Amino acid sequence: MNNQWQSLLNKEWIKLRRGIWLLPLLLIYTATDTFLNLHALHRHYGPFGLWETVIFKQPQFFSTYMLLVACGVITGFLQARPESSGKRLRLLFHTPTDPSRIITLLLMTGTAILLCVNITGLTLLGGILSLFHFPWNVTYPVLLTVLPWCMLGFIAYLATVSFFLSSDLPMKLLSLLTFFPAWMILATKGAYGLSAPSLWTYALATICYISLVYYTSLRFTGEPSKNPFYSIGRIISITLATCGLSAILLILYWRVATPAKIHKTMLYSPIYKQFMFSHSDPDKVDEQCYMLENGTSLTRKAYRSGQPFLYVRDLEKWGTFPETIDGIPITPQQARHGWQFTRLSSRDFNAPPAMLYMMLESNPQGARLQKPSDFFRVIRNGNAIEFISPYTGVINRPKSIAFTEALRTAGFIFPITSMGGNPDIRKEYDAGYFLTDANGALFQLQMTDNKPSCRATGQRITEQIEDIVIKEHPLKKFFGFIITKKAVYAIMQEDCSLKSLPVDDFNAEAFTLTLWSDLLHSSFITRTPGRETSSARGIAISSNFKVIHAFTSEPDPNYLHSMSLHRTIASFLFPVQITQSIPGSSYRHLIVTHADNPQEALAGSVFALLLVFLIPGKSMRRSLRGLDYGLIAIFGLTAALIIFLTKCRDNFFWKRT
Repeated sequence: MNNQWQSLLNKEWIKLRRGIWLLPLLLIYTATDTFLNLHALHRHYGPFGLWETVIFKQPQFFSTYMLLVACGVITGFLQARPESSGKRLRLLFHTPTDPSRIITLLLMTGTAILLCVNITGLTLLGGILSLFHFPWNVTYPVLLTVLPWCMLGFIAYLATVSFFLSSDLPMKLLSLLTFFPAWMILATKGAYGLSAPSLWTYALATICYISLVYYTSLRFTGEPSKNPFYSIGRIISITLATCGLSAILLILYWRVATPAKIHKTMLYSPIYKQFMFSHSDPDKVDEQCYMLENGTSLTRKAYRSGQPFLYVRDLEKWGTFPETIDGIPITPQQARHGWQFTRLSSRDFNAPPAMLYMMLESNPQGARLQKPSDFFRVIRNGNAIEFISPYTGVINRPKSIAFTEALRTAGFIFPITSMGGNPDIRKEYDAGYFLTDANGALFQLQMTDNKPSCRATGQRITEQIEDIVIKEHPLKKFFGFIITKKAVYAIMQEDCSLKSLPVDDFNAEAFTLTLWSDLLHSSFITRTPGRETSSARGIAISSNFKVIHAFTSEPDPNYLHSMSLHRTIASFLFPVQITQSIPGSSYRHLIVTHADNPQEALAGSVFALLLVFLIPGKSMRRSLRGLDYGLIAIFGLTAALIIFLTKCRDNFFWKRT
């Protein structure tokens, strides 16, 4: 290492030594708080209750790891603030050393420190989880949840350095504008691992933030167009700021512009032989409206009389419960417990997979189901299941082998391709888990008298299975449902046969399905989320799954008109739109899409270009480059705003005194 590099490193150490001790203190506090949160749950619920809480409720016991962002801010402040106080920034760029080299060494030093901080923090988090015997199936999703916060810490560091090395107010605003969208996107909390599909995109964006430092700092030397660091940094920084501002403004726009929507409840009536609706006007909270599908208005009493299973207590009180329903005698006692409501959604399986499973005892000694003493998982290749004790973290080999062999003895061909169960002890009975093997054959696996019980149902699914949903109910009509790419199948409880629901144009990628079933009929409502023009399709079926009635409820025309207008405005303002959500998915994505209305988007881009040409000041227009016009043509007004901000250096309003 030559003397020049050694001198620059010594300078970085002199700046950092005054406050670098704060970073280990923050790490110690973060790790201690995380440990105490888990210890409190462990002390209150015990080892099994701790695992159950973390696996099924997914609390943010590690929320203090957000302090990694503070570590980035502190590091950036310690490095950049001394360089910018007084007139030191001018001295920094008038030394014999190349300014790009100075900035590179500064960033390398800070990045190395933050890498050590984040690696240490993640290691401590993994170690704390191992103290409570959590397996990798739980540790990995937790680490995936913290990783966006680690990236946000690096972005905070780069934005802080950029802020203090900026010589004028517009560049400081640009630094803040690029950090705020990152905070809005990466600092969100939720279920574990929701950001997993976007981590590589987040990482790429984090690397791009390095260019912001070169652009804002080298700008002080008078926009050195011949410096490749500056030229590349400028276009990447402007693109990054434009993308971030577009994403945030689009979110804020829809928060303000989304009109009130009338939410309708749709149920099939065995009395009226058609679907009934109940809805409330958002502007009239206390007013509830009821009507039939043919437009006939109903009173509240008439509406409830049309649903004798759901409102049996009201009809008993009024003395109007019918002696027969659809010609079949039904007593109030039968009606009271003779209906089932189930909701299925693509968001349930377009989500992080289950970390661990819980096998209940299907033949408990008492009248109620009880929790087991362990959890189980499917190994990575799907060729076996393993039971793990939360008390020791040790795999129960004999029990694991027994259940795996029970599957193989029943004719199961590994690997396990899909599995579903319902480990809820509040239900009246347990049907265990339903699994499919390599050939699509369906099996039922239970634990009876603490021993495995497996049977082949004789059913085979040749389509790709998206999810298996088990919903045991006292009505004992269905075990649950199997959702494939093309259909939804009900697992009949009587003989484990599969009955396909007659869903029109089923799309497994984005759907919601609400199913009502009673002693006589079943009906279901399907909708497509994320599409306000989507209608609600209601279908009533008999016990043998034959369609007896169908009706399509179209959306409110006033709502459609309002949404169409707002989408037109959004297309004009944001020709290219950056969103985090995909209809039917629970994951947090980061995707770039075109506007809904291409013509309005083109008009918005043309308007932004004309606005740039009409801006007073020939020097500003001459300083624009081809890439600047390209960004304005793509992103419209948002890009024009960012570029205008970067060109305001010579304006008297921005001048630094």
